[in-house]
Amino acid sequence: LVILYHFWERQVLGWAGKLMGDDRHNRYVEYCVCAGLKVDEGQLEQLRCLTNLVKHGQGNSKWGSKLYELNPPLFTNALNLKNPLESLDLTDNYVFETFLAVRESGPDILSHFNPSKTLP
Repeated sequence: LVILYHFWERQVLGWAGKLMGDDRHNRYVEYCVCAGLKVDEGQLEQLRCLTNLVKHGQGNSKWGSKLYELNPPLFTNALNLKNPLESLDLTDNYVFETFLAVRESGPDILSHFNPSKTLP
């Protein structure tokens, strides 16, 4: 899932060019929406939190807490604030739904999307 999120980010970066600022994720989503692309904002936000939890979660409960707010059933029992990864329970169904959400968040093969003609 971490690779999947970074793949989505790289794809949008390729379409939109480098978007500056601290909140690149929301700027990427905004770019896609403004370009008329379908975006599963809720699932992508969960994936962003999950990715950052895996990458930066040791000793920092920010991403675990945010992911827990968005989808409590991803965690067994309650959120372990000291190490949220210990509480994380990713089901096969959740992984599948996430893959579908990313696949649906951007241009599809039949679209007429041309990033060079969309936004500056």
